[in-house]
Amino acid sequence: YILSYEKSKGLEREAVIEKLKEAVVQLDKADIMSIIKYMGYKPPAGMLMYLYGLKKAEAEQYDDAIIMLSDFVDRFPEHHCAVKAKNIIEELSTKSVYSRYTIGCLLPLSGSYKDFGCKALKGIELALGQFCSQGDQQSIKIIIKDTGSDPDVAANAVKELFEEHVAAIIGPIFTVETAALEAQNRGIPIVTITQKDNIADIGDYVFRNFFSPKMQVETIVSYAIEELGLKNFAILYPNENYGKVFMNLFWDEVMAYDGKVVGVESYELDSTDFADPIKKLVGLYYELPEDLKNTDDLIEDEDKSYDFDEVENEIDAEGENEEEEIDKVDEENYREKDEPFNDEPEPIVDFDAIFIPDSPKRAGLIIPQLSFYDVDNVYLFGTNLWRSDILIKMARQYVQNAIMPDIFFAESSSEKVRDFVRTFEKTFMEKPGFIEAVAYDTAMMLFQIVSRPDVRFRSAVKNELKKLSNFQGVTGLTSFDNNGELRKDLYLLKIKGNKFIELK
Repeated sequence: YILSYEKSKGLEREAVIEKLKEAVVQLDKADIMSIIKYMGYKPPAGMLMYLYGLKKAEAEQYDDAIIMLSDFVDRFPEHHCAVKAKNIIEELSTKSVYSRYTIGCLLPLSGSYKDFGCKALKGIELALGQFCSQGDQQSIKIIIKDTGSDPDVAANAVKELFEEHVAAIIGPIFTVETAALEAQNRGIPIVTITQKDNIADIGDYVFRNFFSPKMQVETIVSYAIEELGLKNFAILYPNENYGKVFMNLFWDEVMAYDGKVVGVESYELDSTDFADPIKKLVGLYYELPEDLKNTDDLIEDEDKSYDFDEVENEIDAEGENEEEEIDKVDEENYREKDEPFNDEPEPIVDFDAIFIPDSPKRAGLIIPQLSFYDVDNVYLFGTNLWRSDILIKMARQYVQNAIMPDIFFAESSSEKVRDFVRTFEKTFMEKPGFIEAVAYDTAMMLFQIVSRPDVRFRSAVKNELKKLSNFQGVTGLTSFDNNGELRKDLYLLKIKGNKFIELK
């Protein structure tokens, strides 16, 4: 292609340049420099250097791009692409200017979600103090912006953080779309702390370090089917968005494991009596037609095969005690006249477990009513919302062995978690929850990445996040997929007595 470039002109040369671009992509820097030296830095080598630098810039490998383009301009100042190269160098230098040890934080410190923002800030501050206390580490600076739970405020805060040259952004927790889009457009890595689905689809600079409904359902179903050997499931869910999302995800996941969802019922949010949906699940809601009642005995009699010789022998043998036998039959098969007759049908509990994706308060009302209708001896599964003492206080005897996932467990046997909890309690005089833990891990992973000497551009921060594999944090092992979505094994917890214990 180089030889063709030398001999070609006009449109033919443009076509050769396109071929050169394709070839350059397949070569590394050592190969390029070897070819250039072989050519003795003659003019065609200049085009090769320029194209290589251009490709590196397009791949957001700004360091390599600036080095190669600068070398190109120095060696070939009269080249017809030299001015373009200078402009690219200037643009990259301006675009990539940032304070590599400065992290921005977008948190709702006012408004309806301020409690969540304050919790996250404590986790970030603890991470900052611990990281900077390590003598050989760079001094990290954080810039905090209050989003006020407002999407426009959050987007403007991203612009301000860009002007303040932050290396990356932690947050937001809520109203994340506008902030994530602004960060993507400005090339700032942003690690959101949200359950919002598909937030990472906005672009390659957007990440999510928070567990999603899908992750919770995957954790529950895999444990139920693979570990417990369960096959049949029922779902009882609130008729609103949260319940519908979890219901659909759970159903799909069970089907993916070749399990069966044998019953699905919903209830309204303002319900306090859940008799009707429970009855529907176990076949007690709809009255059995008269012509179908008491047919079991008829069917049994019809199917029975009789040996008449055997029957006659039995009659002969028992004839002498006829009165005694009649009394025995009366006692065993008929109720006493003064005993109330109950013709209510028995519940049909044809499921091994029931999934109830709702708050601890409503779950605390529902679960005792399940027991009232003889829905016993089935596994109870809920979402992370069940991780609340409220559930135990409301329905302690009925929720024993109930199972739920969570992203953090302060009572974990992990020494890393114990150290974190002890330090947090000593610093803030309270026990950390999952928001504090997730924020702490997010800050720590970013602090470690920006402190590496080879990370000199925001694009490098982004690339390191994508390559992150099993970062050891207090919420467990953290990785991101190529799309920026979190990959993590959640905790599974079980209620035992008045406590939550760790299953895995």
